[in-house]
Amino acid sequence: MTSVTSADGSSIVADDLGSGRPAIVLPGALCTRGVTRPLADLLAVSCRVLDVDRRGHGHDAPADVVAPLVLAALGDGTPG
Repeated sequence: MTSVTSADGSSIVADDLGSGRPAIVLPGALCTRGVTRPLADLLAVSCRVLDVDRRGHGHDAPADVVAPLVLAALGDGTPG
């Protein structure tokens, strides 16, 4: 696992696998790099792969940022 800090101070985490020409694997909107790891492992046989956690997911998901986003998405929790 490798981590870099973006210009806004956010931590971006990725698995850096294989060697050679680079490829970036980005998981779907609700997934982490753990979901795409089997694909990344297959690609790493023939190239360098960065299997990246999207901002706010996996290791990039600080609770103080994610919790309000989840609560906002769910509304106030009142049915109907």
